[in-house]
Amino acid sequence: MARATSVQKCVRTLDIDEVGKTTRHGTFFQMNGNFSFGDYFKEGAIRLAWELITTPQDRGGYGSTRRSSG
Repeated sequence: MARATSVQKCVRTLDIDEVGKTTRHGTFFQMNGNFSFGDYFKEGAIRLAWELITTPQDRGGYGSTRRSSG
């Protein structure tokens, strides 16, 4: 196996007592990871991540069109 990915459902608990009091305390999030075992390195990982993020959902990507200004 040369490549692997993982998706983990996570709960943030450091400020769990503050959740619900304001809108700025998130509780659940998803952490995505990709791993290479000698198949590609940083430059390849960046290209693959950008492709995943910007590929339309109907073609298996996330379909994001948002661009960060900085």
